[in-house]
Amino acid sequence: MSMAQNSSSIFRLPLSDLAPKLFPFFRHTIPTVRLAVVETLHSFMNVASLSKDWVATSFLRLLFQNLVVEERTDIRGATAAAWNTAIDVLHARPGWMESVIASPQLLEWFETMMTPMGSPIDASGFYDPLTSETGPQVAAERHNVDKNMLAQDLTLVSPDTIWKARIAAATAMAYLVASWNSSVRTYTYLSRDNGL
Repeated sequence: MSMAQNSSSIFRLPLSDLAPKLFPFFRHTIPTVRLAVVETLHSFMNVASLSKDWVATSFLRLLFQNLVVEERTDIRGATAAAWNTAIDVLHARPGWMESVIASPQLLEWFETMMTPMGSPIDASGFYDPLTSETGPQVAAERHNVDKNMLAQDLTLVSPDTIWKARIAAATAMAYLVASWNSSVRTYTYLSRDNGL
C-alpha cells in the first residue's frame, strides 16, 4: 500500500479511532506538544457534528492526571477547560456519565488529589496509553517528564506549583460533582458506603 493510500485510509477512520491516537502524547517531553494535544482534543469536543464516543474513562483519566502532574500553567489551564467540556459532553446524554465514571475511579482520583504535600504520588494506577501497545519500558520513560511532580520533592518543585495543581484537580472534581443530578450523587456515595 502506498503512503498516499495509507494516509487516505487513516482519514476515513471514525473520530472514535483517531482521537485516542493522540493520547500517548499527553505527557510528551515537549510542552508545546502536550498543549497542542489537549487543545486539539478540546476542539474536537466543541464541534457539534463530530462523534463524542471517544470521550471515555481513559480520556478523563489522562485529563485528571494532567491536572495533578503538569507544572506549566498554560497546559493545566487548557486541561481544566477540556475537563469541563468533557463533563458537559457526558452530562448531555442520560446515563453516559455514570457508565464512564465509576465509584472506584472517583476514589482513586480523590486519593491521588489528597496525597500529603511532599509525599510521593502513587502513579501505579495512572492510565498509560502506551502500556498495551509497547510494554512497560516505554511506559516508564513516558513518566520521566513527571518525575519531579510525582516525587513531590520540594527541592525540585515549588510548593506553589504543587498547590496550583492540587487546586486545579479539586476544582475539576467539584465541577464533576456539581454536574451530577441528585440520584447519581446518592448512588455514588451509597455505593462507596456499602463497599460496592
